[in-house]
Amino acid sequence: MFNDNTRTILGTLGVLALIALIIFTVRECNAPDSFLESFTEEGLPGGWTVDSSPDQPGEWAWTADGTASNGTYWNERPPIQSLSGGGAYLFDSDGLDPNNAFPTHNSTLTSPVVRATTKLDRVYLSFYQYYRNFNSQATVELYGDTDGDDRADSWITLNDRFLQGADPLSLGQNAETRPGDLVIVDVTEWAARASDVRVRFTFSGSYYFWIIDDVQLGAGNPHPPTKPLAVGDKLFEAGVAFEVDSFGTPYAPDQLVVYYDDFDAQGAPVDSASKADLRSTWGVDTFYVCSCDPHLELWLFEPAGAGSGPNGDFNDIDVQGIKEGVSSTDSKTLGSDLNIFNFGENLQARLPQGNLPLTEVPLGITANSPDDVIIAVLDTGIDFDQVDLKKQIWRNDDGGCEGADDYIGWNMVDHNNNPRDNSPDLHGTSVARVIHQKMIEVDCAFKLMPVKTHAAEGYANLFDVTCGAFYAVQEQADVINMSWGWYGSSENVVLRLAVQQALEEGITIAAAAGNEHLELSDTLMIYPAGYPEENVLSVAALRRDPVTGQLEVSNVSNFSADYVDIAAPGENVSILSRDQCGGITGTSFAAPLVAAIAA
Repeated sequence: MFNDNTRTILGTLGVLALIALIIFTVRECNAPDSFLESFTEEGLPGGWTVDSSPDQPGEWAWTADGTASNGTYWNERPPIQSLSGGGAYLFDSDGLDPNNAFPTHNSTLTSPVVRATTKLDRVYLSFYQYYRNFNSQATVELYGDTDGDDRADSWITLNDRFLQGADPLSLGQNAETRPGDLVIVDVTEWAARASDVRVRFTFSGSYYFWIIDDVQLGAGNPHPPTKPLAVGDKLFEAGVAFEVDSFGTPYAPDQLVVYYDDFDAQGAPVDSASKADLRSTWGVDTFYVCSCDPHLELWLFEPAGAGSGPNGDFNDIDVQGIKEGVSSTDSKTLGSDLNIFNFGENLQARLPQGNLPLTEVPLGITANSPDDVIIAVLDTGIDFDQVDLKKQIWRNDDGGCEGADDYIGWNMVDHNNNPRDNSPDLHGTSVARVIHQKMIEVDCAFKLMPVKTHAAEGYANLFDVTCGAFYAVQEQADVINMSWGWYGSSENVVLRLAVQQALEEGITIAAAAGNEHLELSDTLMIYPAGYPEENVLSVAALRRDPVTGQLEVSNVSNFSADYVDIAAPGENVSILSRDQCGGITGTSFAAPLVAAIAA
């Protein structure tokens, strides 16, 4: 489909090593607009109090190493995995009376009055926890404003309001959180512009422990920094729960994407029963199957206990450990990956609306011609009500892998047949318009296959984009456009399997090289553009110098002499649209130009 002459290799652009190492630090310990306590010093910090019932002995105490290792059932667990590390505050039920019957405890750790909230219009409470339950309750409360006079007046229980993190009250017997469970709660309703705000943690009951660290009240993002930083901030603003790996790549907590092999290491078929056995082995609570390739599954895990009496068994969710186990040599899979997030051009704040299913083929969408080149757009969708685009929307006459009601493409986000673009900036529609204009210009018969893989806010997860890629392959697209990506230091396995299947079918993939003006390398790569398969074209963006008129690499575009294949105009790209008057900029819009040319 293409050869070396169809690739424009960028020349050497000089070394610009902007990011070589991500350093995880606390963002700003006592910023004017936030309150943060990391318990780094021995003893109770100033203003904090501990109150315990006199007839229920035991109280909160400082732990230098972030463990509850004095407890009978600690069993060499790791310390709390907080951002600050080191000291933390602990209620250690086991360590209080390890040799006798455990009494019932009731102890509260309360913060000082937080003054920062009086200046904030948005307030989040966040903290790291490590909790294990046997017969106890762990309650998080905020002293906040409930009558609207900007002065705190009542304690509000927050456990059922967590945006992220495990609710200790929901954990069963012998269940535990992960050692680095980051809890985030939006407390704006009671804390914004309010005075006398406080937070408290109460352990009541008996057995096991609760460790708390990095308690923060503020408007900012409490997560470890992502790469690039703006991605994590935007995911946070969109209300998306995520964690960050050692490189800085965000991923969905407690989820794993798995791709089964046809046969296991002993040559036995990996059938439905075999898959069920594997899920049972790894404690999968819920799973989803990609309709277009049932080898692909998304696994979800929830905390679960084991045994009827007190014990030291480990029952936390270790997704990294499960990933390694699933990918072992005697496995039934070809690969597994964390359910990492990827992003398009402009991430948006939280948008609640989704797409309702279509009940029929939208009016004005016509049958395909045998001469049509089919270009799949994996993105936020396409606005197929735009008159000129509607004429070029692909029609699925045979239903395909998603069934009889798959009329014009699929919505992987809402799991239905409506791939309409509902993003505020119509990112996917803009991508489609770039393709549309070039194909009309060269007078080539074509249809656009809308595959909605990204939410309206502009983000997607690995499972949805991989299933979307398999959809495009199964529905016989000729070209696939991927104007999105994520940064990593090593190749992801699962999506690459879809890329390889596309290669076998002769399908070209145009992928955006990214917009951080970074030099891509073997230690800093953006995917899927960075996959080495010959059907993947990594596309940088060009700009026209206003003085010389010469094309040059845009100062928003990533670049590399080794890892970028081709460059195309990507600044102030003009598209004719009822919703887009000015030009658009980014590798997101250089890639579809290449997709159109490749078609």
